[in-house]
Amino acid sequence: MCLFKASFICNIIELKASLIIKHNLGVKMLTSLEYILNIDSVSKRNEVFTAIATNLSKNGVDVNTDEVVSKLIEREEMSSTGFEAGIAIPHAKVTGLDKPMITVVRTNDLYWPSMGGEPTNLIINILSQLMVAMITYKF
Repeated sequence: MCLFKASFICNIIELKASLIIKHNLGVKMLTSLEYILNIDSVSKRNEVFTAIATNLSKNGVDVNTDEVVSKLIEREEMSSTGFEAGIAIPHAKVTGLDKPMITVVRTNDLYWPSMGGEPTNLIINILSQLMVAMITYKF
């Protein structure tokens, strides 16, 4: 049974996370379920952020879990990343990553300020590397 209002989302998730992302974007290819989380017992966005950070660390991604959570909260305070149809796309830049990371979270209906005002139950998290310094070349 599909828990999401948009059936195409169910089809995407049920492909065992075989999400193919163009390598030229430098995004890690997801070929297993280690970055797909099913969380049924959360009541706050921050709990989702903690679960994402903990899962990345558990799977060997070199990130500071406290930084991940605080950067995601900081981004949400700027404006909500909630959309319609129960989808949220929180994103932030953090240190310690060599490539962007995507984590997909399925959860119980969760309050997340959104354009449609509907409960959120699909979170697509994107973390990218924080550029410490920019190098400018002059020719």
